[in-house]
Amino acid sequence: MRSAILLLGMLMAAPPAIAAGVLGSCAMSDRDIHPPPKISKPGYLESYVDPSFGFTVTRVTGDPGTPTGCGEKWRKDSVHHYNTMPAWNADGSLLLIKYPPVFLDGQTYEPICLHQPPTGDSNWHPTDPDLMIYVERNRLALLNVRTGESTKLGEFDGYAKLEMGANNRSLLSNDGRFITLQAERNGQWVAFVYDVIDGKRYAEIPFPDGFDQAQGSALGNYVIISRQGRIRNIYDRDGRLIGSYDALKHIDTAIDAGGNEVIVGIRNRKPERPDDPPSGSIVMVDLATARPTTLMDQGYGNHASARNFRSAGWTVISYDSRRPPFDHEVVAVALDGSGRAVRLAHHHSHRYRYRNEPHANISPDGSKVIFASNWGVDGPTSAYVIDIAC
Repeated sequence: MRSAILLLGMLMAAPPAIAAGVLGSCAMSDRDIHPPPKISKPGYLESYVDPSFGFTVTRVTGDPGTPTGCGEKWRKDSVHHYNTMPAWNADGSLLLIKYPPVFLDGQTYEPICLHQPPTGDSNWHPTDPDLMIYVERNRLALLNVRTGESTKLGEFDGYAKLEMGANNRSLLSNDGRFITLQAERNGQWVAFVYDVIDGKRYAEIPFPDGFDQAQGSALGNYVIISRQGRIRNIYDRDGRLIGSYDALKHIDTAIDAGGNEVIVGIRNRKPERPDDPPSGSIVMVDLATARPTTLMDQGYGNHASARNFRSAGWTVISYDSRRPPFDHEVVAVALDGSGRAVRLAHHHSHRYRYRNEPHANISPDGSKVIFASNWGVDGPTSAYVIDIAC
């Protein structure tokens, strides 16, 4: 009984209040072309100031083969996981490097030796900084990375291949209450929302033919089921279809400037109607209506991150050089349709392999961004953190 009461207390902890965040106080950037400056690759834990945009950048992973100090060695590609999986924990005190699995101090970036994160689907809990949520077979559980204690949240008999969305892309809602899971049941892939407080499973939503990935919205009210990461069907958590949006890749779930649940991503299709933005534009879709808003039609985006749930209203985009003005940059874009943008840093990465992609990922309070870079050569890829101080 005591453990159940403690678990309920952890799960019901009030989420941090949403604040305007650091980005709201930053001066808006110009639209001039700023080619990547010629800067030598910094050493491990060395910092530099981006000459074009003035923000401090620190390299936070070491050289391949050197020890992390926590029983691992730095790898050829020592980077965080992805743009949508939280890199920082709830209060920003820990930063998780996925390859190799090692925790860093969220401020100094020195390795901290804690219990290893789960090997399968796992993500940070949004309100408790010590917890990670994970799937193991047909069981959903929490791991305390400081004590190693595991606590079961639910068990799902009758389901096979239980996942937190394909490729681990479905997160707990911002308050830590709802999560969208997907699994096979009687040979059919289905998705459903699970309430980890009440232990309630909402309606099963069968995947349409060819669809392969489900993820939940920021507040847990919607389920997005996708086909090949492009076509998005939007449902409420009771399984009612709201609408669909095509031609949007590498999305993240977010709260826009008006408090609405949205997805934001990269348009990956040429214009078909007069009001369509060009391919590579940043588009936001309101989940209540399935209506799109073009946020930025300049530059060519690659990935969107909106893990800044404590300072909502912005997304961070990794850009390549296919269309000006942004050239191998990390840029924050406002989620209000105003076109406001803050250019943060050049990422200096050129794609030779998947792990070379920057996958810029913003912290919960919006004060830091982590990205991966091979520094323009087909060699080791390291992780770097931008400190957003305005």
